[in-house]
Amino acid sequence: MYGDQYGESSGSNHFQPQPVQNQYEQQQLYEQPHFDQQQQALASYDQTYEQPPTPVRPRVTRARLRAAAASSSGVNSIPPSAPTRRLVPLIEEPKKRRPGKKLVSELLSDDENCLYFIIRQGRVSLQVIVDDWIENYKVNRDAALLSLMQFFINSSGCKGKITPFMQASMEHATIIRKMTEEFDEESGEYPLIITGQTWKKFRTNFCDFVQILVKQCQYSIIYDQYLMDNIISLLTGLSDSQVRAFRHTATLAAMKLMTALVDVALTVSVNLDNTQRQYEAERQKARDKRASDRLESLMMKRQELEENMDEIKNMLTYMFKSVFVHRY
Repeated sequence: MYGDQYGESSGSNHFQPQPVQNQYEQQQLYEQPHFDQQQQALASYDQTYEQPPTPVRPRVTRARLRAAAASSSGVNSIPPSAPTRRLVPLIEEPKKRRPGKKLVSELLSDDENCLYFIIRQGRVSLQVIVDDWIENYKVNRDAALLSLMQFFINSSGCKGKITPFMQASMEHATIIRKMTEEFDEESGEYPLIITGQTWKKFRTNFCDFVQILVKQCQYSIIYDQYLMDNIISLLTGLSDSQVRAFRHTATLAAMKLMTALVDVALTVSVNLDNTQRQYEAERQKARDKRASDRLESLMMKRQELEENMDEIKNMLTYMFKSVFVHRY
């Protein structure tokens, strides 16, 4: 009878207990938890009947859940005494720069004789620096030009160094490629964009130096077809470089150079008008009152000023087309 009762649920997924042989054992099965409250008897009952269907279900604990999950996944369970996770105190470590990323001041040479170092320090007047450079240019224009070219390279954040051999034997495009290889591509910093009061002052000195240099050279050196030709060639090449620091620095320098040349052109234009007026006034004098030497001097001066004006216009036109029209 009882075997048929348990046999009807054989198709279900519930656990099937062993059949009860007699009525006494069945009564003991359901009455045992109620009349026997002692823990020892309950443990003996659990061993005899492997979790029979009783009204009271055992409490599901975390240990049982972990044991069941470990047995189902085939992984050995962790002993209760062993900690499941090592607690490490959270201590904020100081931030470190990425490997290979250095400040520009660490990359560049600290040669106290180079223009970049002197202008970056800001301890000497820019007027004095320009005057000294002009004196050096009159003595050895190749060495002075090399120092000026190196200044633009260092101001771009490049640690490369132009040698006299490179200056004498290489085109500017080749020199720029060499300097590009020396550039630290992992570092996105360069003097014109670094924050801080020191670098802000350097940006101002950088722009002022270019303009003062052109202003001081406006009467002779900028027309020698050596200084300006080389500087313009270098800046136009750098402004087209694949390195952003070169493009930015060269474009800013070219803009300041053009601004200074416009001021020089204005001065030349005023002098040309005055010379032309003096020449016309002298030429209209009577032959006996006309000073032939003065007339010839004014004529030569007018011709020189016209040539200077044409030279400046050619510089401005070339730089505008090579840097700004080509860039934008």
